Amino acid sequence: MTLRENLMTYIQETLLHGAGDSFGSSTSLVESGVLDSVALVNLLTYVEDRTGVRIPDIEVTPENFDSIDSIEALVQRLRSDR
Repeated sequence: MTLRENLMTYIQETLLHGAGDSFGSSTSLVESGVLDSVALVNLLTYVEDRTGVRIPDIEVTPENFDSIDSIEALVQRLRSDR
């Protein structure tokens, strides 16, 4: 599974409790109310565990975690900065 597929599955099963039929990779997690502070911490931990990429506190912003697309871009950027 790709990171995108893993994130879609995690968000649909864990954060949306299976109710994410109209959820897509560009759907805003913030605007749709999916992502609150607790969900953000859980998602951050999931991303770090799944990818092996440590996400610095300064990168934990609404912009970087707004959608699956933005999370994927963040991970790719951090991987290239290594």
